[in-house]
Amino acid sequence: MKRTEKELREGATHVDYEILMLKAMAPLIGGSSPQDIEADNAFLESFVLHVRNLIDFLYPPANIKPDDIIADHYIGEPAKWNQPRPGMTELLIDARKRANKLAAHLTYARLGMQKNWEHSKILSELWVTLQWFLSELPAGRKEWFPALSEGPET
Repeated sequence: MKRTEKELREGATHVDYEILMLKAMAPLIGGSSPQDIEADNAFLESFVLHVRNLIDFLYPPANIKPDDIIADHYIGEPAKWNQPRPGMTELLIDARKRANKLAAHLTYARLGMQKNWEHSKILSELWVTLQWFLSELPAGRKEWFPALSEGPET
């Protein structure tokens, strides 16, 4: 479904928020004192949910809904974006799966899943595709994503 310029601009504020929060949470993970494990878990869970949302934005699953905001909506020529877009790495594939099972849904599958997250590496690998997305945006849309103007570790 083609989106209006107004919808795209408003949707971009939500995408930019996801990027901003992803960048903000990454350096906080593991920084809490051992006595404040709840805070550390909250930072990690926030990071994981933003990772999941951004992976689905950049690499939409097969079951996307008509109201989902996806990167294809912002690119002038989606075929130009999809063909050379960096592929999903094994780490990002695993991060999406674990985010769905460990953070977004209460499932029995989580019982045997790895609970450690390579958050710095996930951020770095996701950042590659986010920068590619930024480079493929038509003129006038890049400024809609100010969180992408600086590196991931701000």
